[in-house]
Amino acid sequence: MDGIVGRRNVVYADFHRQMADLIARDQQAGHIPAALDPHATALALVALAEGLAAYAIGRARRCWPQCDSARRLSALPDRVRLLHPLTRARVFNRVRD
Repeated sequence: MDGIVGRRNVVYADFHRQMADLIARDQQAGHIPAALDPHATALALVALAEGLAAYAIGRARRCWPQCDSARRLSALPDRVRLLHPLTRARVFNRVRD
């Protein structure tokens, strides 16, 4: 399990860096205010995206309980708890019903 968690943390850190780089480039181009911290903004955007995904999955499970794919999604709320620690506090606690 530690190997999986370690790989997940590496993937998340890389993704957050990529997002921060994109935000910094858009700041240099004048599309995003320069006052924003690219790293903090990237973390917030990822947290919001994960929260939206968790919310949508939860809604799908409630709306279509007879649907085969909804039954397969029933295990996902437990997996949402495995979100990266940086996003779990921002996302999971807000989205959970």
